[in-house]
Amino acid sequence: MTLYDLYKDIYRNTKLWKYYSDMSLPEDLLLNDDFCRNFINQFLKSGLKVPIPRDLSNKRVIHTFSVYLLGIILFHHVLCGNTYKNAECRAFLYHWFLICLYHDVGYIYENNSQWKSSDDSVKYKIRKIIEHIPRSLCSIINNENVYRYWLYRKNQILRCSHIQGVDHGISGALKMLKDLNRKHSALLSKLNREYPNEDFANQKFPGTNIHLNNNAFPFAASIIAIHNIWLGKPTDAAKYEENGIESFVGKRYDFNEDALLFWVLQIADTLEPIKKLPENLTTSEIISLLQSIELDLSPYSISISYKEQKCRFDYKSWLSNCSGMKDWTNIDVDDSSENSITLTIPQTK
Repeated sequence: MTLYDLYKDIYRNTKLWKYYSDMSLPEDLLLNDDFCRNFINQFLKSGLKVPIPRDLSNKRVIHTFSVYLLGIILFHHVLCGNTYKNAECRAFLYHWFLICLYHDVGYIYENNSQWKSSDDSVKYKIRKIIEHIPRSLCSIINNENVYRYWLYRKNQILRCSHIQGVDHGISGALKMLKDLNRKHSALLSKLNREYPNEDFANQKFPGTNIHLNNNAFPFAASIIAIHNIWLGKPTDAAKYEENGIESFVGKRYDFNEDALLFWVLQIADTLEPIKKLPENLTTSEIISLLQSIELDLSPYSISISYKEQKCRFDYKSWLSNCSGMKDWTNIDVDDSSENSITLTIPQTK
């Protein structure tokens, strides 16, 4: 089935992704900035979360919407979400929208000098976030090497672009956590003033879709913070050692379902093709691209193929990038065919 048809099917099947019942959205799937930005902000508004930044680029907004749908598809058709209990699926949906819809907000800081927090402040906040990463990632990720990666990326962006930019994953996680904690605290204070005899700290307020326990926020932030960390190849050893992040060199992530949301984000974000289009992308260009890509999905297996169209998209580079998952994960990749690959994810159940 084409990626476009998969998106249309999943969008129609609202019970698989519509976490909040009061969302008012168009019946038909559109793939433009207005539609995707409205979808994302409707989701966040329904949960009384902060909207995505207005200056997040059109392409990033559409990419985020695309990753959201693709992640839902992967969860149900590849990672066996249909075997999960209803409460587990609900928990996945809640965490997935937090992680996915905010995962690229840090791009507003990567290519400019708007970031204001000091490195000492960032170091402290990283330590608080990384405490929440899934256990199976702890052999690679720790607060010290994430902070050193932060410094490395600052130097790298300055050297390449001559601007004081910062890594979009880590900065986005810190921004999300700060904004959501502030919103959550204001909401809790308001409810405690209006209902002084109630304890709202660990309950869902009756008649609303608001989760008043914010333990999900630092967990979501931890996944966002590490999603853009590149594990170095042997050829990166010298520069990684120079920046104190040599512990990343030669490592790979091993699939484990205790880090399911990390894996859904990594796979969906890698496979999602729209972000490889130019900034001035058009709706017709997006639809043509999605119609040219076929996904054959089965439990723990993804087969990807394409029929190349005349458009501003480098199919071979994109497919090579997808195939590259074999270099930094234990996902098996069969890339023996010219225009197709098959990813096989190890089963841990």
